[in-house]
This record gives sequence, structure tokens and C-alpha cells, in this order.
Amino acid sequence: MVPLPGVLAAAAHRLADDRGSLTTYFVSAVPTVILLTGLVVDGSGQIRAMQQANDISAETARYAGQSIDIGCATLGAEVGVSPPQAKLAAQRFIEHNPADVELSSVTIEGEHTVVVRTRVTYEPVFLGLFGVDSKQITGEGTAYQYRTDSQGEEYDPDVGEWGRCKAW
Repeated sequence: MVPLPGVLAAAAHRLADDRGSLTTYFVSAVPTVILLTGLVVDGSGQIRAMQQANDISAETARYAGQSIDIGCATLGAEVGVSPPQAKLAAQRFIEHNPADVELSSVTIEGEHTVVVRTRVTYEPVFLGLFGVDSKQITGEGTAYQYRTDSQGEEYDPDVGEWGRCKAW
């Protein structure tokens, strides 16, 4: 039988020995740090993708909003945005854009407002390690066609003497 002081001395020696205690800490801390880094990096990446989708949607809407009959505009007649021409212009703009953006829809509201919706696919950098798949980010941009007089003031084209002019 081992005397009691010997048992206490062996237990005290084992408690004082801290070999391997940091290994447990690092095994639990490293995945947590990687997960938090992934949330920051991929969260900011998704925000950047959303900003890109919104920016390209707005640029495309402005470009498509210029799809009018130039001849009617030079006469001073009221011109609206041509829906077929606006959709074609938006498709061309997206095709020539270096960003990886898809055109979702182009709608014309009230002949003078163009609304463009786009999609961007975001591939996670860190969170893919934890099983997070790619995400579709949507953007929307709107452009309104303003008519101004020679002083730069907006006016109602319905009041003009040239009437309406539609080429579509």
C-alpha cells in the first residue's frame, strides 16, 4: 500500500504538470478565429457584390434610358423611352461590362422611367470551408428621363406645341 503522503505528492506533481494544456485551447480557438474571419471577409464580400450589382444596374438604366427617337427629341416633341430599344441597349451594356453580372429584367414605367434588375453570384472565400454555398445577390437601378428648358428647369412636355412623338 502506498502511503498517503506519496499519493498526495504524485497528485500534486500531475496537477503542476501543464503539458498539453495549450493544445486544447488552440484546437478550440483556431476554428473559431477562422469562422470569425470568414464572417468578416465573406460578409464584406457580399456587401461589395451588392454594391456592384446596384451600381451596374444604375449605369445600365441610365444607358437604356437614352433609347429614344432622336428625331422626335430634336423637334421638341415629347418622347418616351422605347421598351424594345431599352431592353436591347441594356443587354448590350451588360454584355460589354467586364463584371460578371447577369441582367434579370428591364421595365419601363410611365414611358420616362427605366428600372433595371441585375444578379451577381458571390462565391464565399472562407465560409465555403464550413459548407456555405454561393449566393445570388440582386441589384436594382432606376433612371428617370428629365426634360429641361434652355434655363435647365424641368418642364411638362405635354404642354409643348409639338405634341407627342412615338417611334415604336
